Amino acid sequence: MIRLADLAAKQQLTFKGDADLLIESVATLEKAKANQISFLANPNYKNYLATTAAGVVILTASMAKEFDGNALIADNPYVTFAYVAQYFAAQQK
Repeated sequence: MIRLADLAAKQQLTFKGDADLLIESVATLEKAKANQISFLANPNYKNYLATTAAGVVILTASMAKEFDGNALIADNPYVTFAYVAQYFAAQQK
């Protein structure tokens, strides 16, 4: 489990939203829960942002401007998600 602000610092990224939100794992936009982080890299899936229950979504800066929820802002959301997934996998060992 990690706070959004701490995850952002660990990844050397900025974020918007609740700094103290606790994130427990990763998930897809469609299946994520409030304690999970997901990502959006392909604009074709942008419609899932309106319905996701993800506590945090990794987004580009331009997409984060259009999103009302918590966001971890990255140049490449897909790569950042891979690093975040590795972090959580290591925590479970």
